[in-house]
Amino acid sequence: MLNWRERKEDMKGAKRLHQRPLVLLLVSSALVFLFGILAAQYFLFSGIQNYDANKKNVKTLYSLQKQVKKCVQRNGLGLMAHIVDHCKLVLAYPKGTNSTWYNEQFKFYEPLEYPFDICETILLWEQYRNMTTILTREYLDARPDGWMDYAAKRIAQLGMDKCYNRTLCEDYLSMVLPSTAPFHPRQFKTCAVVGNSGDLLKNEFGPEIDSHDVVIRDNEAPVNEELPNPVYLFQGVVLRRGAKGTGIKSIELALSMCDIVDMYGFTVDPGYTEWTRYFSSPRKGHNPLQGRAYYQLLECLGVIRIHSPMREQRKQDWSVIPSRAMINRALIAAMRLSGFQNEHPDSVGPFSSCKVWATASSKNAPISGSPNMSLVRRSSNYSKWELLNFRDLRDEARAHYRTMKGVTIYKLDGNKLNDLVCVKHPLESEA
Repeated sequence: MLNWRERKEDMKGAKRLHQRPLVLLLVSSALVFLFGILAAQYFLFSGIQNYDANKKNVKTLYSLQKQVKKCVQRNGLGLMAHIVDHCKLVLAYPKGTNSTWYNEQFKFYEPLEYPFDICETILLWEQYRNMTTILTREYLDARPDGWMDYAAKRIAQLGMDKCYNRTLCEDYLSMVLPSTAPFHPRQFKTCAVVGNSGDLLKNEFGPEIDSHDVVIRDNEAPVNEELPNPVYLFQGVVLRRGAKGTGIKSIELALSMCDIVDMYGFTVDPGYTEWTRYFSSPRKGHNPLQGRAYYQLLECLGVIRIHSPMREQRKQDWSVIPSRAMINRALIAAMRLSGFQNEHPDSVGPFSSCKVWATASSKNAPISGSPNMSLVRRSSNYSKWELLNFRDLRDEARAHYRTMKGVTIYKLDGNKLNDLVCVKHPLESEA
């Protein structure tokens, strides 16, 4: 039998054994509590940071909205802008505007108010400054199923028979498609996109239009062979998205190769009585009021400049157009708020949206289309003036080419922002 001392020691030992789990439990609980506090502080701090960042981005976009509203009020020829939130706004015509365009499909006259999202608009149109909008053979090479799927659709759009193999597709398209992009961003300083509105007859726009480096016409408009600058004609055939009007396609082309894009012959103003063409009868293919409102939005986002005889004494006020610095800040803010940056956290730069990458097949990839090739264009077919020495491009185009590391960017489908095709060209052509 144990004496009382031994029993006392056993009781103490049992007590210690009983207290040990309790101590471990208390220590574990304290650690969990401490980690919980640290985690809560981290997420709270991160949440505050995210809230502050989003608040700053929203503020940046509101600043742009206010400038856009001011620009529309000054240049909109009666249009008014109503801000809904940091991205959305409504452009409205005066109540007395003559809404005469009738939609046969839905049985109503065109409305006098049009909602727009400037965040999506600025993201879309800023992309065109760094990309080509011309369909090329290298684009079909790079695009998945480019020759058998995409090319067949484009051939059908041109009214040709469908192609059933790549060789047949190439035979059909080789005569109309350049091998590589014929133009480069910032290749020209000024471009004039000329529509067919009857307002061209109200002023002597001719010398002003001819002073541009490039003139873009569409819909089989009559053109003189004596013009001093390259003229590119859109005959109403769209090689990419058929749903767009040729006016928008012309702007896309011009913005992809010009610093400044001036528009003539697209004016539809409040109080108009009919949609006219200066050289033929009008075609009712678009809503004129909606198009006019959208063009006004593009002007007030710094994409284009509208020239209209309706504007007082033909004085253009470009001071109300947002600066490039403001546009760039708003562009980054729109990308961050849209979650665009979350998909590509490393960059919001020009390659962050490249879904498909390819490398040009030739080491000596042609660089084409400089201002000093006007005579060559007039006396030769398209393929003969594709090749061009890199040094013949203007300084701004060469600088952009180096900045882009020789990459040519195309859109993959529609108006989606994060689906670009990017083709890498070797920079040896600089030598």
